[in-house]
Amino acid sequence: MKTYLTPLAIIIGSIIISVSLYLAITSEERAKFKFCVESYSKSFPDAPLEENKELCRQLQQYGNQ
Repeated sequence: MKTYLTPLAIIIGSIIISVSLYLAITSEERAKFKFCVESYSKSFPDAPLEENKELCRQLQQYGNQ
């Protein structure tokens, strides 16, 4: 049983570290996206949420180029 625990702990630990790093690196972009969606939802209350999200995705893509 002990022979399986060490590799399993290493794999689970590396997954946790990878997810944490991804969330830390993309936190600024996710915050900007959330702000964009909230502001466009307030500006255009009749528009569906998915349209506002798509608009913000396009704005982020053009802003990164």
